[in-house]
Amino acid sequence: MLPLFSFAQDVKESSESVRIYFKQGSPYVDRNYMTNNEELARLAYLLETYMQENSMDKGVISVSAFASPEGSIQINENLVNARAQAVVDLLGKKVGGEILYKIDHTGIDWESLIAEVEVNDQVPYRSEVLDILKNTPESVIVNGKVINERNRQLQKLRGGEPYRWLLKNIYPHLRYAAVHSDMVYAIELRVLTESPIVIEAKGGSSEILYEKSADGKVMPKVSADASWIRKIKATSQKVTFDAAVNTIAVPRTANVTLNYYGTTHDVVVYQKGAEPKISFPSGNTVTATAAGGSYTVAYSINIPDAENLAVESDVEWVRDIVVEDGKIKFNIDVNYRTESRQALLQVSGYDATEYVVVRQQKATPDMVMVDAGNALEKRESVMIYFRQGSSVIDKNYMDNGANLERLAALLESYIVDGAKTKGRVRINASASPEGTVRINNRLVNARAKAISDWIGKKFNTNIGYEIDFKGIDWTMLLALIEQSDSVPYKDEVIDIIKNTPDQVTRNGVVVNERERLIERLHNGVAYRWLLKNIYPYLRYAAVETYVMYARELTITTESPVYYPAAGGEGVIEFKKNISDKIVPAARCEAGWIKNIEPTTDAVAYTVVPNLIAAPRFSVISVEAYGTQHDVIIFQEAADPALTITSELPVKVGAEGGYTEVSYITNAPDQSVTPDVTTASEWISNITTDEYGTIAFDVAPNPMAEPRSAVMVVNYYGKEQEFVVEQAAAKPNIFITSETPVNMPAEGGTATVSYEINIKDAGIVTVSSPADWITSIEATKDEITFVVRQNRHDEPRTTTLLLEYGDLSTEVVVNQEASDCRLPIYMSLQSNLLYDAALTPNGGAEIYLGKNLSLDANWSYAWWRLDDKHYYWRTYGGDLALRWWLGKAAHIKPLTGHHIGAYGQMITYDFEFGGNGILADRWSWSVGLEYGYSLPIAERLNLDFTLGMGYHWGEFSEYKPIDGHYVWQATKHRQYMGPTKFEVSLVWLIGCDNYNKGKEKKR
Repeated sequence: MLPLFSFAQDVKESSESVRIYFKQGSPYVDRNYMTNNEELARLAYLLETYMQENSMDKGVISVSAFASPEGSIQINENLVNARAQAVVDLLGKKVGGEILYKIDHTGIDWESLIAEVEVNDQVPYRSEVLDILKNTPESVIVNGKVINERNRQLQKLRGGEPYRWLLKNIYPHLRYAAVHSDMVYAIELRVLTESPIVIEAKGGSSEILYEKSADGKVMPKVSADASWIRKIKATSQKVTFDAAVNTIAVPRTANVTLNYYGTTHDVVVYQKGAEPKISFPSGNTVTATAAGGSYTVAYSINIPDAENLAVESDVEWVRDIVVEDGKIKFNIDVNYRTESRQALLQVSGYDATEYVVVRQQKATPDMVMVDAGNALEKRESVMIYFRQGSSVIDKNYMDNGANLERLAALLESYIVDGAKTKGRVRINASASPEGTVRINNRLVNARAKAISDWIGKKFNTNIGYEIDFKGIDWTMLLALIEQSDSVPYKDEVIDIIKNTPDQVTRNGVVVNERERLIERLHNGVAYRWLLKNIYPYLRYAAVETYVMYARELTITTESPVYYPAAGGEGVIEFKKNISDKIVPAARCEAGWIKNIEPTTDAVAYTVVPNLIAAPRFSVISVEAYGTQHDVIIFQEAADPALTITSELPVKVGAEGGYTEVSYITNAPDQSVTPDVTTASEWISNITTDEYGTIAFDVAPNPMAEPRSAVMVVNYYGKEQEFVVEQAAAKPNIFITSETPVNMPAEGGTATVSYEINIKDAGIVTVSSPADWITSIEATKDEITFVVRQNRHDEPRTTTLLLEYGDLSTEVVVNQEASDCRLPIYMSLQSNLLYDAALTPNGGAEIYLGKNLSLDANWSYAWWRLDDKHYYWRTYGGDLALRWWLGKAAHIKPLTGHHIGAYGQMITYDFEFGGNGILADRWSWSVGLEYGYSLPIAERLNLDFTLGMGYHWGEFSEYKPIDGHYVWQATKHRQYMGPTKFEVSLVWLIGCDNYNKGKEKKR
């Protein structure tokens, strides 16, 4: 017996064996033959154990197929190939191809045969059999044809007696396939390429080299856990793949996995990141009005989840900078100066730096519209300047005269508007830095009070205002310095203002530190220039009026908005109660609503097609003036659809087996599976599951022609088809009846059924080397032949050769030995017609061999009634040489049709009522006969014989007169015609001379 498995785990080792037996001449696994049912069950258990215990190191399973010696070498070779493939197909269904198979076509297992003969003392002529097996070549070439010489010598030995014993008792155990695996080494794959593989950001092709420890055409299964690894393919020595371009400034890694017989090898692929880059989709320039306000700049950076961008402004009037959700948000202060100004926002992070340019328009007396929450704020400002160290309003100083007139008009308008809406008046006072902190604070208070007193006297009413004691307006000072190219030592001045505290305490006294350092800078050169050219603009009191107008936005598009599954473009229209250029914010959480573009009077968007067989809805939120408005978007479901993802048509081998087809659906409820049917009977056990698999069994293709079937998939009432194509089977002649053909010694007619797996195949040609096989006839599906009776005391064996074109197969015919050591075939008979004529008779027939027999009969009668003149006397006999022919005669002698030649002799004396005829000399007849012997019981036949010939002889006529017989005349008879007619009851004699099948009819 051959070992099945040998598992090597540390020092533990186990082995088992399995044999699957085949019927004579058959390549098919019959579960019910011999011990196959138990062996197949044990094989399934061992395979399952093998897969569990050897998940890392799997061995090579070998399948060795064998045939018994009695067939020709070519037939045995074809047979072991077919048997090995049948077992491989069986294993493939159980383990899914995860184990490497190796097929050994061993042919005839002579070693096992010799071993069995050596230990079995019941083998006839054992020493002579062993001599043939050990010392005779397995095959020789005779007339250009390879002959199984050992088997031929065994058939000839001692009349074939030991051969027949082997054929019955040992040969069935040689027709098997053995499944075994020796875990001498693990099946391994070694990766030769060093990991990780480094790839530039631009991507490109790469490869992984490997080598295998076992031969075979099995390639590793390869996969990657990242979509940017593409076109991955395994060849015999390497894995190739392409890496896509990395547009992100972050390196990325992926694992390329090689799975080889349950063992995985991960190779890391490292791709460098792209160069970091910050971009601004809508541009990097912001133009702000003099009124300032909130602004947003959209940005993108080629780094996922980038959250650490740093934004710094080079001025103080751009403040409250926030970076979130791909936007840079910031506030711009009111520009009180009559010149425009510019700032730079430095945007940096991840080794990338870009700039945003902010340009602000100069201040004008025109109304400035400022965004103030859910209202529109009307904001206007007038500045009154003061002389150094003074809090007195001088209408002749700088532009104070015109500014006071404009302030009066502004406040008058405010009183009218303020009566209707909510508003406020704000006074901001400032001083230049040259004084002490205490003096400057006092000046600021006095200047603010001077303005408030002027307002009270002018309008004689309390309009309600608030005073903001700004002190020194360092922000304006810094802005004026930055905009001027004439400031001496400008950079150092700016550095002092930005990086020096406004005030410090020295010896308990609060000191204006910035001013002190500017005064000392380069011996006061910069300070004196500032004192003359810029400081006058810092000695002011600014009067600002704010009037709030409530703002509203109303959605005019009816909600919900309905869309078909195909989607489309859409617009949400709205109106505002105040004409302005504010664009509301619009957003939607659903990814299927895209391209949301708000304008000053509408929001445009796109609804993408719905590919899912379920309706969906979402909300587009429009936010303006602090209020959010939601518009519901509803989209119809797509029609249910199913898509086959497997390659079509589905290709199946001739061996058939379990087959899967993958599909995907657009229905959210995966529990609804398609209904799959087919009209083809060779496809069965069709199942579907919620994981997208259509499974079915394909029966083996018995025909040497490909075939196809149409599978109909019904999903939610919609049908689609796919085709299953099965390869043709190998052309062959298959014996469908039981073999070998075993015949009794008496022979008979035998039938062998066969099939040719070729469509519209014709009739085979049948031949046999044995002369005791006769009357061979073949039809489209069976062969009939006659086996002659075996008259020998030894069984015999031969073959029938069935041929059709290039196809051939053999059928073994065995016949039992005769029970008789010296078989005798003879019979005794009596002619029933003579018996009816009251003429006792008897005869005997003996079989001479070669379908010839000798038949002899005698009759005798002597009856008389002298007083009535009746006289009946006759005696004589005949002798015939017969030749038996027909199927029945070939099965058993003295049965069936016969022809022959005969001779007769007879004397007679007949008197009927006074006239007599006397032939006291012999009369003769010769002729030819035909007859048929019909079996009617185990030892009885009924023989019908008719003879045609020539009769001659002399006879006398007489009459009885006065007690005497008086001669009347002597005559000669010559006659041509029927001279013999028999209906004889025949009794068969001999130990083997009986009618088979008639035993119960004795």
